Amino acid sequence: MTTDLNFDLPQEPGIYKIYRRDKTTGERIYVGTAEVEFTPVASNKKPII
Repeated sequence: MTTDLNFDLPQEPGIYKIYRRDKTTGERIYVGTAEVEFTPVASNKKPII
């Protein structure tokens, strides 16, 4: 099984349903759910003043 996944990440944390598109029929097929969280990451970039 190949995993050709393109993710459009949601803007808000939460639980989202994941679908894939059938290449022959174009139909959306339910795959499962995923929980999206955002974790702050320290940046090493200095602010531009």
